[in-house]
Amino acid sequence: MTDTKRLNHSTFNRERLVLIAVGTTFLSLVPTAFVAFISTSTTLLADLLRCVGAFFVILVSWILLRRMSAGDSKRFNYGYGKLEQLGGIAVAAALFLTFLVSLFSGIRGLISPQQVENAQLGFLFAILSVMGNGFMWGMNYITNTKQPSPIAECQWRLFRAKTCATLVVMISLATAMYASNSFLKLYMDPIGTIALSVFMLWQAYTLSSASVPDLIDYAIEESLQGALDTIIEEH
Repeated sequence: MTDTKRLNHSTFNRERLVLIAVGTTFLSLVPTAFVAFISTSTTLLADLLRCVGAFFVILVSWILLRRMSAGDSKRFNYGYGKLEQLGGIAVAAALFLTFLVSLFSGIRGLISPQQVENAQLGFLFAILSVMGNGFMWGMNYITNTKQPSPIAECQWRLFRAKTCATLVVMISLATAMYASNSFLKLYMDPIGTIALSVFMLWQAYTLSSASVPDLIDYAIEESLQGALDTIIEEH
């Protein structure tokens, strides 16, 4: 297989996997919105906002991959590679916005706590989300191991974050609904929301610190620059 065919095959596999993520994330928005609407859980509300942000980020990543794979070979599209780093920045931005909303919701829940009600469906869906996101995490991680790229790395990191987030939601709801301790039943939901927000902040920092350096054009040493200038003049 030539280098061009190998590159096209690699891009196609990544694009297909991201497209699957777009479809599954979109389908999960409806039940997530429903359980957040019928319950009084701030954790479920924060999880809904996180899912909406994740959907648009994954959609942008798929659009970027489509644009890169359809690049015009007659032009010098060397700048298209940086679109992947921009996708990573978009993921980090979405996670940071989720952090702010989740933190505010959690603090408000601590100030004015209320009993979690009608969260049974949310708990069931959280269990299913942990399994689904864990599967996508593993698939994207394997893809990035075989065919490394900034978007593939951002995707497996994103689904790792989604897996851990839904795990926090599951534990928080289980404790708030079934714990015998009245303090835990009342405060576990906002505590889970704040824990979720802190995790989102850490993920946003990790992704941005990994993506930003590749967007910066570094200068080369003066001696090497002089040698390159000489070669350009001669040829």
